[in-house]
Amino acid sequence: LELAFDLAIERGADPILIFGALGGRWDMTLGAVALLSRPDLGGRTVVICDGQQEIRLLDSGRTHRIDGKKGDTLSLVPFGQDARGVTLAGFEYALDAEPLPTGITRGISNVFVAETATVGLEQGCLLCIVTRRCQGPAAGPG
Repeated sequence: LELAFDLAIERGADPILIFGALGGRWDMTLGAVALLSRPDLGGRTVVICDGQQEIRLLDSGRTHRIDGKKGDTLSLVPFGQDARGVTLAGFEYALDAEPLPTGITRGISNVFVAETATVGLEQGCLLCIVTRRCQGPAAGPG
């Protein structure tokens, strides 16, 4: 995976979508997630896609647009250091320039109330995990 990142960066890919990186081995999963923090990504959007879940790293100093559907779940986990100045809009539980300290689960399992939501981050990095609701099969004649 690291060699694929090198090639994607060399070719200027943006966004970079990663499939098949999460699986039965925790060491490989954690390694794939850690690759999101590579300093040479240069502001590219990198998303690990796994079924109904997407993982990306949100960097500081800007507001990130996060697309989802009403009822989808968003979890934010500080990565490498405390996150400061976290502002959330479009979610059931809003935040206004608040801290999310490392080791605290306050950012887990928020719910989209709008199709486009935002996460602002003044300082630090956040792992952003979006879990899509299972839509299930359409009901047919019974």
